[in-house]
Amino acid sequence: MSRGKSNKDLESLKTEDVVQAVVVADNFSDAFVPMTNDVPSCLLPLVNTCLLDHTLEWLSNAGVQEVFLFCTRQVEKVREHVKNSKWSSEASPLLLNVIVSETCLTLGDAMRDLDAKALIRGDFILVMGDTVANVNLSPILEKHRRLQKTDKGLAMTVVYKYAGPSHPGRAPQDDILVAVDKKTSKILFHQKRVSSPDQKKVHIPMEIIMDLPSIDIYNDLVDTHVSVCSASVLPLFSDNFDFQTCEDFIKGLLMNEEILASSLAAYFLSDSEYAASVNSWPMYRNVTQNMIHRWTYPLVPDMLISDNEKPYQYLKGNVYKQHPVTLSRSSIIQDDCVIGGGSKVGEGSSITRSVVGRNCQIGNGVKIEDSFVWDGCIIEDKCSIIRTVVGCNCIVRQGASLSQGCILGQGVQCPAKFECSQRLQSSPGDEDFERIGDAAYIVKLDDDESDSEDGRAPQIWNELFSNENFDDEVDADSDVSSELSDASDRTMSPVLDDTNLFYNEVVDSLKRGFEDKLHCDNLVLEINSSRYAYNVSMREVNLLVVKAILNLPESDSYLTQLWQMLTYFMPILKNYIKNPVAQIDCLQALKEVAGAESEMLSGVVKFLKVLYDQDILSEELILKWHSDLKTDPESKDLCRVAAPFIKWLEEAEEESEEESE
Repeated sequence: MSRGKSNKDLESLKTEDVVQAVVVADNFSDAFVPMTNDVPSCLLPLVNTCLLDHTLEWLSNAGVQEVFLFCTRQVEKVREHVKNSKWSSEASPLLLNVIVSETCLTLGDAMRDLDAKALIRGDFILVMGDTVANVNLSPILEKHRRLQKTDKGLAMTVVYKYAGPSHPGRAPQDDILVAVDKKTSKILFHQKRVSSPDQKKVHIPMEIIMDLPSIDIYNDLVDTHVSVCSASVLPLFSDNFDFQTCEDFIKGLLMNEEILASSLAAYFLSDSEYAASVNSWPMYRNVTQNMIHRWTYPLVPDMLISDNEKPYQYLKGNVYKQHPVTLSRSSIIQDDCVIGGGSKVGEGSSITRSVVGRNCQIGNGVKIEDSFVWDGCIIEDKCSIIRTVVGCNCIVRQGASLSQGCILGQGVQCPAKFECSQRLQSSPGDEDFERIGDAAYIVKLDDDESDSEDGRAPQIWNELFSNENFDDEVDADSDVSSELSDASDRTMSPVLDDTNLFYNEVVDSLKRGFEDKLHCDNLVLEINSSRYAYNVSMREVNLLVVKAILNLPESDSYLTQLWQMLTYFMPILKNYIKNPVAQIDCLQALKEVAGAESEMLSGVVKFLKVLYDQDILSEELILKWHSDLKTDPESKDLCRVAAPFIKWLEEAEEESEEESE
């Protein structure tokens, strides 16, 4: 037991109809080596809070009353963390039981061990200790129990979330195809697929679909690794020793439904609900970004702190700073950053789209971009850390350059001026690793074994970053002027159906939000959910959101309504138009709408003035945009209408220069 409950308390709890959950602390893989050499995967930090705390916080919010935390590796560290956390206090809403079995090597072993211990009394929630979610479990439990009344053999309800094949939240190992009986939600077919040229076709047995009036076939789902299990699940694992993973369990039940007399059901999350398993480095990065963008609300940085910690300050551009943080006057913190308490950032250093842990020392002239620096790190002067993970208590010596998926295990001391894009650990371990410093050894990747069913090595070394993840991002050092020229010259090519659907949903959300006076934060969540559903790039989101706002006012009172809409939707504009590239997209949207709708011409000056006054559009980009309009014959009316505002900007600039002289 993780906290002192009396026997009387436990006996009374057993008599109640409590909601139980089994949290499996180990992910039974080496996906996070070398980080997991010293710390179990469930205790790895995600946005400066360990994964296990994210999972328990969600379960607590979702109404779970009793949790069995099943541990297999580095058990004492898990016990110590639980002992020192709020989950062991008398005020904790969870009764947390730590179950230990160090002989278990797979999820199947863990389920069989739980069955032998006879701890589960009925239906239970099964999740991994790396789950981040905001899902309300009550509707899922209710559906599971309702289906049990008509299907006595229902063993498990699997929770899925919609995500297209190229969705950033869809890890390669979670690529699945699912067929479901539309009437009963019964899963008929479930096949995990590995994206490769020889697996373009999927064969679904005809007998599955012949006797049913209608079925739904999905290739746009993600298995959230959240499921509701009946009491029969544990005995099924015990009776079938070939069930080693949840995938084995699902496959075995579907293939032997008549023999095992058990079935599976599907539950689909809504767009506003979030659930993901952080089981690989790409998912680690993706879930971090989702949390910073508040798609996981209420599990967001400024609400996930322990009782003895200072709160985070949530600032413009999705920047979170935890008191106390010391920033030099010339340091730059921008766009999707989290800085933990006690950290210091030196002169001329910049941090972009990154998470920095607590008590980190960042030197002068350091560049950190798209990276994760964990607690207690020292980054000396003039270092470059791009697309990298730096484990706890690492030291990166002066002038070192880490890039392209470099991962430093805990306590690594990276030599000065060293360039690295590999994985390093602090000690050689039991093998002869290549030494590059006093506490820095290159981790050898074992790619030779190939005894898995699909012919690939059983240990999949997922890259932290891949090129496709950055298709929609622009380097901060790129030439903004050339981007603006490209945007001005392009015309909108015929858009895909998904893009049209996304735009229509944005228009509907904004229109309903304005009429019902909904909070803009909720509208941003809806827009972001739609973006996920239709796989729309960030630049398309910027452009289409602005176009939607410009197209909302009625033509007979366009100017008056535009002013009202801009005022009301200003938080949404500030959320999306927050860097030079987004400003380019915004101005491009203005050009396209004004070119298609003559009524919009009357609102051009007001639109530019309002966004300029709110520091959303910069003077430099507005002037460059107008200059490019002069060379575009189709934009002569827009150029003419905007001219008075441009003249005012130029005169204001001249007056400012005269005053400074």
